[in-house]
Amino acid sequence: MKNVFFFSVILLGVLGFTFIEKEAGVMSDYACDSSLSKFNVLAGKTGAPGEANCTQCHSGTALSGVGTNTLIFSGANDEYVPGQTYTFSLDVLNSTSTGFQMTGLDNSNDKAGSFTAGTGSNIQTSSGKEYINHSNASVSSWTFDWTAPATDVGDVTFYLASNKANGDNSTSGDDIYLSELLISAASSSNVEQLSALSNSDFNISFNASSNEINLDYIASVSGKVTVKVFNIKGEEITMKKFGNSSQGKNFNHLKLRRQLSTGVYLVTLGINSEYFTKKLFVQYN
Repeated sequence: MKNVFFFSVILLGVLGFTFIEKEAGVMSDYACDSSLSKFNVLAGKTGAPGEANCTQCHSGTALSGVGTNTLIFSGANDEYVPGQTYTFSLDVLNSTSTGFQMTGLDNSNDKAGSFTAGTGSNIQTSSGKEYINHSNASVSSWTFDWTAPATDVGDVTFYLASNKANGDNSTSGDDIYLSELLISAASSSNVEQLSALSNSDFNISFNASSNEINLDYIASVSGKVTVKVFNIKGEEITMKKFGNSSQGKNFNHLKLRRQLSTGVYLVTLGINSEYFTKKLFVQYN
């Protein structure tokens, strides 16, 4: 299952992601209740069906998350296996004071799975749904876990609202962004195959002096390896085929033909029909 979620919401079919854009807003500095601080936000502001978004309290128009919200889901093939735990990595680009809220719902708009908060985030529940949101608005990136439902509930859609706050401690002047990510349940024929590699077995790093991307991963099967690099807009920057992987530890080095602009990129490793994606920050000294 891989998921790079680009809350910038781009249809990254080439990555196997399903991103659906919404016309709505995102989380901001404060909730409507002035007694709540930017570290304690109201539930139900993700823009999910039947919910408001942050523009209910913050002036302005809800904007597309494309180019702003980048969400990476640590599965493969846009699928989840019931009962397994996955990691989300969320970045709100070009912001230093940011808030967010996200929920995961099935096709009946009921709670699907459960979140585990990471650093700078917390969990709250409301009307039978579960929400993860920021507890520290002084950062713009978070990592947290999601455990899939114990049984196959079909598609799960994650509704994300993020806010690029201007830090003036008011409800005006904040930019609100909404995004969605849809993942599906793995078919029974794919469940065993998905265990061939997990994102925890896949690591990348960037070497500025040699202008190359280093990949190391542990594969339980041998298969044809393809590596692709995408910019934050979902445009393919480069691609290379490395032949067959070995069973066990593997190392590949992707030499870039030109220097890239400083920023966040998405690196996708494909082994046969499985795809795994990680976020990479590129910066030259």
